Amino acid sequence: MSDDGGKQLRDAVEHQACRDFLQLSRVPPPVGPVGRRYLMNLALKAGGPGALGRLLAGEDVPIEARLAVASGLPTDTLLVRWASAIRKAAPSSPAPSAPDTLLVLGWCVTLLGMAVGGGRWR
Repeated sequence: MSDDGGKQLRDAVEHQACRDFLQLSRVPPPVGPVGRRYLMNLALKAGGPGALGRLLAGEDVPIEARLAVASGLPTDTLLVRWASAIRKAAPSSPAPSAPDTLLVLGWCVTLLGMAVGGGRWR
């Protein structure tokens, strides 16, 4: 992100309406403060120059509408982009891949065969 976008986000966080949005009571779980900050950052980045001014204008307007105006995107498009970016950033499953599982099973069968098939202690 450019320095200008980072400055916009820092300025936004200093504003009371943005702090209200970032608080847990405003957006129900599972969206935490980091997720909400990322949504605000995405809206400011998509909106380009002047996005912060549009976000802060009209404090009586719901935050969803202000984010849409700031980003220049419909609310659903902004949220789809946000969800997509979060899914892309999520770590992959800790479960082993299919080839790894087959390799482990192969070694288990080999070692079990060696143990059951006899050995020098018979």
